[in-house]
Amino acid sequence: MLRAPGRPDDGLVWATRLYGSERRPTHVPQEQAMTVHFPELARLLKNDQHKVRRVVWEFYRSAIKDLHRLEQAAAANEWPTVRALAWRIQVSCLQVGEHEAAEAAAGLSRAAGECFADAFRQWRPRIVQTLDRAEEFVGRGIAERKSPPDSVGVGSVRH
Repeated sequence: MLRAPGRPDDGLVWATRLYGSERRPTHVPQEQAMTVHFPELARLLKNDQHKVRRVVWEFYRSAIKDLHRLEQAAAANEWPTVRALAWRIQVSCLQVGEHEAAEAAAGLSRAAGECFADAFRQWRPRIVQTLDRAEEFVGRGIAERKSPPDSVGVGSVRH
């Protein structure tokens, strides 16, 4: 999201919405801007910014750890663990309304052995893209408040 160039700070944030295959700029009131990243979750939580940020923070924290554990389990050929962790990531993605990332995790849960490397190269970027968006989303709040939502002293892992 960007502020419109040359426009006064009128409290509006400019975002891009997808209409079919055409992208059109649109403006979003600043108080709703943070929910643009996770619109399905925001609607479910009635656009309560604190709740959305808290749920996305918890999603990010758990999914990033699960993705790292999944990578370690795959390297050790522990396929039942890989399937279980991919399923956890899938469910987490569905809970925040991220269907493409959930589909990617489902793809990983179906792959094992020699097929896993190809599936991982294909599906991991979708999951990482969602995690990057979640990190950016909660990162803005952390910068504003100087700490993660309701989590003093919690460690973090980067992907």
